[in-house]
Amino acid sequence: MISHDDTNGVAPIGDDDDFQFQDEDFDSEDETTRRFAVISVSKKRLQEYDAKLATMLQTESSPEIRRHIVRALGNIGSRVSIPLLIEMLKKEKGLIVGDVIRSLGQLKANEACAIIEPLKNSDLEWVANNSRWFLKRMTKETS
Repeated sequence: MISHDDTNGVAPIGDDDDFQFQDEDFDSEDETTRRFAVISVSKKRLQEYDAKLATMLQTESSPEIRRHIVRALGNIGSRVSIPLLIEMLKKEKGLIVGDVIRSLGQLKANEACAIIEPLKNSDLEWVANNSRWFLKRMTKETS
């Protein structure tokens, strides 16, 4: 487990392998520890953590960490998380929607096209841009 003394409250510098997390870090009361664990899984593309991340996404209270989890699910190629991510599009508001769309695009979730199509006109530029990127990517996939 990482402590604030180990990092002085900032992310570890250097090779991604410098930060070694333990499974209990995902359940830590410390947001920094949880965030570092999620980012590490994401950067290392550790697919064996997809179920843990999906569960964590449903219980995590920090909006920033939730966004990291969504991005991690896309980065690790978690196809099992597609239904959860699609459900999030129906319920969530704000910047996390753009992250969900980006992850669904990484996962080539063509089944999300209908729900993402209207989001290309979102007032949030992050959401609109990711929606257009997603739709363009799915068009290329089906061509």
